[in-house]
Amino acid sequence: MRLPRLYRVRQKLNPPVVPDIAAAVNSEIRKLPLAGRLTPGGRVAVTGGSRGVVNIAAILRATCDTLKALGATNVRNQGPLVSARVPVSALGKLAADPALKYARSPLATTETLPAKAVSQGDVSLRADIAREESAVDGTGITVGLLSDSFACNPPAFLPGAPTSSKDQDVTNDELPSIINILKDGPCPDGTDEGRAMLQLVHDVAPAAGLSFATANLLYMDMSDGPRRLIRFVAVGR
Repeated sequence: MRLPRLYRVRQKLNPPVVPDIAAAVNSEIRKLPLAGRLTPGGRVAVTGGSRGVVNIAAILRATCDTLKALGATNVRNQGPLVSARVPVSALGKLAADPALKYARSPLATTETLPAKAVSQGDVSLRADIAREESAVDGTGITVGLLSDSFACNPPAFLPGAPTSSKDQDVTNDELPSIINILKDGPCPDGTDEGRAMLQLVHDVAPAAGLSFATANLLYMDMSDGPRRLIRFVAVGR
């Protein structure tokens, strides 16, 4: 076998050098329209990509120092991650800031959630684009799901954490009004994981039919559940 001629190539890059990292970071952050957004007691989460950046730790440390100087509190960083605190009322402005690449709230209370919360999976799967450009919304499709329970309506895992009942989910359009429940349970021990999963399905395919069966009551529920769901869609029982 005759191989083609190979050549050795060396790539030499000339990256820019910043002599004073802290001063440069401070200068760039202060150019951002942050006036009024950072208030005492608020929180903000900041993260930075480290690929190709030699002094990422120094950059993020300087970022934290500048945020503190602007009024942010509870600012902490570990490696390329930074967390801080900002008021909920400023989150919309923060999200619209072109300088922000990524932010995530680690905690939420019932009062801060909208009536209808759309799953991030909707955008991750680009289902919103598919619905708009291809007019597909799940019409004519039924999604069957197995989990522990659907309508046990358990309390929140942590006091004050956001939670809802099945009826509230229907009222808030988190779920359609008609869902085929073949078998629910086990209540009151069920966590309603199945209802949460169907909320995600409803976000992605809002016109799809939904069916649910528990997999946690009997030994055969898990193995026989898919067949029962398929049979229900096929013959209605």
